[in-house]
Amino acid sequence: SLLHWVSTPGSPIEGRDPEQLLTLIEPKRGAERLLDIGIRAGAWGDHFGERPLHIESVAGDDLTPAVTGLTLAALRAQPHGIDLGPLNPGLDRVVLHEDGKIRCAPALILAEIERLRDAAAPEGDDLLLIGRRNVQTNNSWLHNLPALARGRSRCVLEMHPDDAAARGISERDPVRITSSTATLVVNVRLTDELRPGVVCLPHGFSAGEAPAQALTAARARQTGSVNANALAAASDVDLPSATAALNGIPVRCERVAPSDTTPEPTVP
Repeated sequence: SLLHWVSTPGSPIEGRDPEQLLTLIEPKRGAERLLDIGIRAGAWGDHFGERPLHIESVAGDDLTPAVTGLTLAALRAQPHGIDLGPLNPGLDRVVLHEDGKIRCAPALILAEIERLRDAAAPEGDDLLLIGRRNVQTNNSWLHNLPALARGRSRCVLEMHPDDAAARGISERDPVRITSSTATLVVNVRLTDELRPGVVCLPHGFSAGEAPAQALTAARARQTGSVNANALAAASDVDLPSATAALNGIPVRCERVAPSDTTPEPTVP
């Protein structure tokens, strides 16, 4: 934005009056307005009236731009484009911080890294729960299409075989998942594609929990599915984005008797 350019140390228009500069811009609004600001304040720009338009042939090895004084209007007046000369090193002209470095680590992100380092690790037999997207039904989007939702339930908990063996859990066993906020029961699928200590449950299921808000076809195809988001605590928030943290949830997993669960459904 214009305020960025006038407040950035070393900028060609540092310290200029934004209101005065705005009077020179055409058009007054929209994407082209931003484009005109970028051209005028850039290496080839007119710096808002401080450099007249000057176009000459390619500058060879000379680092001085062969073209100066550009505006959006001047660029439009050249229907075949403008040759700006060969590419030359110019990082020092566009990175204007005193240390010459690009700012890739904002203070907000750095502070969050330190907070995550101090976060409590799983205790005892706790595992870390992460989410999963189902490609075939795009999670909840396509649950109402019989051709895509048929077959075995995709709402299963994936677990590493080592973690399963330590808990007496076998392939397709019903498992009770407990977090600080909820307890769910779902069947398990063993896979070595997960690292030990991590379990994976897809989101976008359990339309049957609130029949008044669910589609009938979705409920029919989600028998035995669970709501993974119920395991997340409302207090767990990703601070930089101000959104709920739905991954890395500490949970405990244990095998339960089949009589305590709904059998894994198969939709024809």
